[in-house]
Amino acid sequence: MQVQVNPTFFHSFGGINFIDASLGKLGVSSLITGALGHRSLIATYSYADVIKTIFYLHAIGGDVLDDVNTLKQQLQDHPELKICSADTIEYVSQELRCPSSEVTTSKGVVHTINEHEMFNKLLPKLCKLGGVLDNTIGHTMDYDGHI
Repeated sequence: MQVQVNPTFFHSFGGINFIDASLGKLGVSSLITGALGHRSLIATYSYADVIKTIFYLHAIGGDVLDDVNTLKQQLQDHPELKICSADTIEYVSQELRCPSSEVTTSKGVVHTINEHEMFNKLLPKLCKLGGVLDNTIGHTMDYDGHI
């Protein structure tokens, strides 16, 4: 990435430019779109834009969803980054949710299970793409159960 000094455009989250360039080189947007599909033609933000916004939020140390509004305000004049609002993230989260199912044990205990197949396929692919998982060996994935 070439560094250019532009005295009229300063913001405190300049490191996101390097993160975005790295995600672009890896093809993260294409991978997300391939796994989750496309949103409506009238939608301003793609699923990739929303997931990358959440990633950027964590990269700047945001700890609540409303912190993304500060990021959006700081980067509103950026020519390439598409940072969505907290409301958009909540709306898309509702759009992507999948129904839960209930399983009753032999003792009558009811467990609610929610498996999101598209995310279950997307997350290991993202980990492999980012070099977190080694492609040459098998991996056992674990799950977190909340009882």
